[in-house]
Amino acid sequence: MYNNYKGIIDYINSNKDLNTKVSWGTLSDYFEHVKEKEVKLPSLSGDFFTYSDREEDYWSGYYTSRPFYKNLDRVLESALRRTEILFSFARSTRLLNDLVAARQTLSLFQHHDA
Repeated sequence: MYNNYKGIIDYINSNKDLNTKVSWGTLSDYFEHVKEKEVKLPSLSGDFFTYSDREEDYWSGYYTSRPFYKNLDRVLESALRRTEILFSFARSTRLLNDLVAARQTLSLFQHHDA
């Protein structure tokens, strides 16, 4: 993995047309650099929730509602992904329709959870 990133960084740094310098660093390095440069980041204020995207359609409790279902969603997504990976090794199309249906059902569940 390191060699892949190193190759990308070397390419970017050697290409002067990109006008970019990439280096390794930590989150602390980033904030120290921002502090040194005295960068003024924009700040937003106000009440962002309850969000309304149409006349009477409000999104409330987006981050806190239905924790059971959000956990269930993560468990199902994980199980489905593992099944898809195993299916890819099986070299069979016998269960393909079942996997497609499971993915569609999970997508519908995720959509309505939001």
